[in-house]
Amino acid sequence: MAMSMSPYFVSEESGADSDDLQISGWRSASSSRRSSSSSRRSSLGNPSLTGLRSAPPSTVFAEELEDELSFKESQSQAEPWKPNAYIKIGELGRGTFGIVYKCLCVDNNRHFVVKEMEACNHTYRQLAENEVSLLKNIDHKRIIRYYESEMEQDAVTLYTEFMLGGSVLRAIKKYGPLAEKVVLKYTRQLIEALAYIHEKGIVHNDIKCDNLLLDDEDNLKLGDFGSAVQK
Repeated sequence: MAMSMSPYFVSEESGADSDDLQISGWRSASSSRRSSSSSRRSSLGNPSLTGLRSAPPSTVFAEELEDELSFKESQSQAEPWKPNAYIKIGELGRGTFGIVYKCLCVDNNRHFVVKEMEACNHTYRQLAENEVSLLKNIDHKRIIRYYESEMEQDAVTLYTEFMLGGSVLRAIKKYGPLAEKVVLKYTRQLIEALAYIHEKGIVHNDIKCDNLLLDDEDNLKLGDFGSAVQK
C-alpha cells in the first residue's frame, strides 16, 4: 500500500515498507505503521561474528535511541572515552587507507564508530595522525564527536560517535531528492561547522554528501577529517 512520506523529502509516496521508513527522521506519516514497526525487534546478529546481540541493522528503535541519547549526555569532548572491549557489528565504509566499522561496547552496550587506518609507511601514518590531531582539538555540535585514539606501529585507530541517521548520501539514494526546506536546514548547519573550523585555520578538503552525517534528530554533523589540513 502506498504511504505518505515525511516532508523531509520531495517524494510524497513510496512503496517502501514501514521498517525502511523508521530511520532517524524519515518516518512514515502513518502512526499505525510507525507504532507497529517500532514494536518489532531485530533478529539476533550472527553469534559467531558478534557473540552478543547486535544492534538493529536499519531500524531505529526507541530503546536504542534512548541508550544513545543517554550515552551522549554522559560523555563530553573534554572527557576522552575508549571502550575496554568491543565487537564489530558491520562495516560502514572504507577509503584509500582506512576502514570504518560500527561497533558495540561490551561494557555498556553503547554503539560507536571505529576507524582503522593503515600506518605502514610515513605518508599513511602522517595522514592518520593528522586526522587524530585535528579532531582532538575540535569541539562543536556540528562536527562529529571525537572519543579517543590508539597509535600502534603499523596502524592508527580512531574512536568517534555513531550517527543514527547515517549520511545524507545514503538518505538521498534511499528516498530521493531532499525537500527545499531540508536542504536549507542542512546548508545552514554545514556553514556553522565550516565557520568554526575556518576560525581555527582548518580546511576540510572533502565536503560531500557521504561525509555529512545525521544524528537522531536529523541534525547534520561534518565528519571524516582524513583530508583536512590546518594552516
